[in-house]
Amino acid sequence: MCQVVVIKRLTYCQAPINPVFRLSFLSMSLSRRELALTTLVLLLGAPGTVAAQMHWSGRLGATWTSTMISDQLGTPVEIAPGIAPTLGIELSFPLKTKTPLDASFELQGTIAELYRTENGNKTDLLSMHTLAFTGGIGGKIAGPLYWRTGVGFISYLMTEEESIFQDGTPTRLLGTAALEYRKEITHGYRLSGILRYDLHGFTTDQMANAGYTGSQTVHRVMIGMGVGK
Repeated sequence: MCQVVVIKRLTYCQAPINPVFRLSFLSMSLSRRELALTTLVLLLGAPGTVAAQMHWSGRLGATWTSTMISDQLGTPVEIAPGIAPTLGIELSFPLKTKTPLDASFELQGTIAELYRTENGNKTDLLSMHTLAFTGGIGGKIAGPLYWRTGVGFISYLMTEEESIFQDGTPTRLLGTAALEYRKEITHGYRLSGILRYDLHGFTTDQMANAGYTGSQTVHRVMIGMGVGK
């Protein structure tokens, strides 16, 4: 059985195929197995002295995401997720630099509903999960205010391949920057508030097969609170 899908006013019928995950900014592919292996090597490959200096932080927040698909031919149609509950975990350790800097690795997950808006009517398409892994550096701005910037990958995860993800879910390159306010509490623990911004290019095999050859720039803004040590 196949599923009829309309994207950018193009209609076609095609059976699902095995997903291929392409990076939007480079002409190369990356499987989820390779991504998981890379993450494991980065986290476990640190020397023992570095591991002893590691700090951790866990965060809960909410993420706003810009329009992922926009079709302005005829009746304007937009596809975008709603506000997404967000969970993040970060590991960091100091670097031996003249200016104090930290290296960090962060894993962040979101869950949101994906909506289609046409003529002011909003339709629920599916539940969309994302998983982002980034590595970067950060430091102190002044007082309790800190910064972080990094690059990594974002993967879209679905329980079922349907709608714009019928032919597979993509993994894309991601850039990120954040500001964090930290307040020490007791026994080495700290509370924090974070404002994080990231962007990536978005497209899927389903959209490419339907004739949508471009890549939509997607912006995300996350506000959250956390605890760390």
